[in-house]
Order: sequence, then C-alpha cells, then structure tokens
Amino acid sequence: MIDDMLKAKLLIAHRPWENEPDFEEWVDKDTGYTCRVKRNESTLSLCGYVAVPIGNKVRGMNYQDAGEVGVYAHGGLTFGDKMDGRKWFGFDCAHSGDLVPVFHMRRVVEGSDYPDIVEETYRTFDWVKKETAKLADSIARAHDSIINDDVMSAVRESMRGGASVTEELAKRGYVYREKKRANK
Repeated sequence: MIDDMLKAKLLIAHRPWENEPDFEEWVDKDTGYTCRVKRNESTLSLCGYVAVPIGNKVRGMNYQDAGEVGVYAHGGLTFGDKMDGRKWFGFDCAHSGDLVPVFHMRRVVEGSDYPDIVEETYRTFDWVKKETAKLADSIARAHDSIINDDVMSAVRESMRGGASVTEELAKRGYVYREKKRANK
C-alpha cells in the first residue's frame, strides 16, 4: 500500500515547497534590521520575522498593538516574542487564501471536496522574503512616526507651558543631559 505522502506526491505535480530553502536570515539593506524566513515544520508553509532593534519605539509593544501604529504584514502579525535573545515580530502564510502545503496534500489524498470559490495561492520563498522586507520597512516607519509625534507634542507643550523644547524632549527620554563639572 502507498503511504499518504507518496500518494500526494504522485497526485500533485507542482510542489514548489520541496525545491525551496527552509530557512534564511539576512540583514535588510534598507533598514539594517535582521530578517528571517523559516518554514513551519507542521504545515510546511513559510513564516517571516524581523528582529526589532533596541531603541526602536515599537519594540516594547505586543504584536496585536503594533498594527495600530502602522506595523503590518501579510495576514497581520501573528508573532511577537523573543527568539535567540532578541525581540521579533512575525507573520505566517497559513491564512485564508494561502495554499498550506500539508492541508493541500491531505485534501488531495483524501479526495476531499472544498468550495471552488476558495482560490489558494502558495506563498513562495522569494515572495515571503519580499514581504519580510516590507515588514522591516513598516517597523522602521512606525518608529519614525512615533518619534515625529513625540517631537511635535514636545513643541506644542513647550509653547503652552513655557519650557524649552529640549526640556520637553528630556521629559520624554530623548535628551540626555550630562551634569556640568567644575573646571579643575
């Protein structure tokens, strides 16, 4: 008797997930952020991750809230935790409309019918790399936007309260003032 995996391979001619890498890590040339694509071992679909650097204003957020400041990814963020001692945000390619290899092979082997209206697209390794770079860009842009909002808020507050912009920024943690030392 033929096992289910062999049967799926005989019935499905085009299986791009078998000829792609399962993992790659690189530094995005535009943001300088570390990016990673990794295959999920149980579904064989791909996931994209971006390490959020120390000092980035979205680093302290959970992944559900990061979307509110403009951080986005395919299907929405589905991961925000530490890996390898670093904070990562990530997404997966196992959403409605995504072809998930294990589920697809199971349907073929079992001869399951599923609605014709569901069009599924396999998200290739190259596609996921590009989406991961877009995630890195959205994290960088969200960081810049938060800083810009803080600076504008400091300017408005200084105009209202009479404190200098530098003092208002210092209250927000942007300015470090070294104590003056007496000349010896």
